[in-house]
Amino acid sequence: MNKRRFLSITAGALSATALSCSRRPERQVWRGILFGTEVSFEVRGLSGIAFEALSTKVVAEMTRLEGLFSLYQESSQLSELNREGLLISPDPDFVALLELSHSISNQSDGLFDPTIQSCWQAARAGGVLPLALVDYRGLVIAPEKVTLRPGQQVTLNGIAQGFIADRVGDLLRKEGLLEVLINMGEYKAVGGANDSWPIQIEGVSQQEILKGGEALAVSSGSGFLLPAQRNHLLHPRSGISPHSQKRFWVLAPTAAEADALSTAYAVANEGEEVQLKKAFPKARFS
Repeated sequence: MNKRRFLSITAGALSATALSCSRRPERQVWRGILFGTEVSFEVRGLSGIAFEALSTKVVAEMTRLEGLFSLYQESSQLSELNREGLLISPDPDFVALLELSHSISNQSDGLFDPTIQSCWQAARAGGVLPLALVDYRGLVIAPEKVTLRPGQQVTLNGIAQGFIADRVGDLLRKEGLLEVLINMGEYKAVGGANDSWPIQIEGVSQQEILKGGEALAVSSGSGFLLPAQRNHLLHPRSGISPHSQKRFWVLAPTAAEADALSTAYAVANEGEEVQLKKAFPKARFS
């Protein structure tokens, strides 16, 4: 699940408190590989020993979720669903992510549609896109089973990493940590109103300031170029890709929403952009 990566932290967390740098809580950072890309989370206020124990717990949860959502692990629940068109007794977290995907698909009028995978495979091979198969309403979700229409396939690449970033944020918050920055390809900040992180978007001169409780995601077609002037971002109805050098980013209350909406925003035409912004008034599109 290689993800587009256009974000970097340009400095440590900023705070409006009167604490001097020498009195700020100690910063601890974990870095590793998940979904084929570098990920990290940064916390303040833990000793090295406590952080090591906590990071082991967090990494176990991230790895478990990757094992559900990955397109590239044959044993994942997503791979089984795509192979069989049916998944019996799905994991509750798999159901939760599919339901969230379905909700965002509905609110975005299908601009975000996880059933685009069959078109992505055809585009990669330089073939004709089976656009008739792209319809999130063919994905039927229930606690006891998930089904697809014949020929449909699902990808969660446009939302899964955001979902995991939100889960990591929840875990760390429950541990009492209130100054956290999570980077899963999408950024999730946990903190108060006075906590903020400057985020530099590659190819863009200005920085975005990410505040506690916000998330940021970026989409660009330059991450994976395909034949016939296409890239990995495909409009669900037309099959057209945005210009590969353009950047599209979204700030939203959750990383999953920011992740999905940056994908939808990247492929939207002018009229669809207007409707997308109306449908998600708490998100900020740039």
